[in-house]
Amino acid sequence: MTQKKNRSKGKLLLAMETQISPKDFHRFLYLATFRRTQWLMQVLLAMSAIGACIVAYQDQTFYPLVFLMMFVFYCVLCFGGVALTVEWRNRKQAPKSTLHLQYRFYKEQLELQVPGEEPTVWQYDNLYRVLESRRYLVFYGTVTEAFVLRKEDIPGDERGELLEMLQEKLHRRYRKA
Repeated sequence: MTQKKNRSKGKLLLAMETQISPKDFHRFLYLATFRRTQWLMQVLLAMSAIGACIVAYQDQTFYPLVFLMMFVFYCVLCFGGVALTVEWRNRKQAPKSTLHLQYRFYKEQLELQVPGEEPTVWQYDNLYRVLESRRYLVFYGTVTEAFVLRKEDIPGDERGELLEMLQEKLHRRYRKA
């Protein structure tokens, strides 16, 4: 985890607390896993199609029905494997009760405070990606590390300003799901 002590935080733009229930955490894991990169779904579908082609091409003849059945089977296998991994992570990492996180947005950095731990500070330039969904903002610190903010916890009048500021700071690394 990238933790940086930065004494010159600058002007505090927005401070808020969000509550992550076990159900929110479960949704967040699926969102963070399947939407991490835009290529994951295409790669899984391509792997399924290639596997189905290999099986469907026998004796120098292509069997479309075999291809279709194997493609569906391999899709279920690929996506099921990823879903089982997410479920395993959920059982291992999910909070037993509602988790309270404090976010502080500064001009050049974001600070996340988990109760009982040191604050984690991320410079906007160092964030891997920010993903905006209908309910959440997912901040990827690295490819494998993400944290979530419920959009309903952002005060209504400041929500637009925050989203605009994040889009401005992150450019291509800001995506809508």
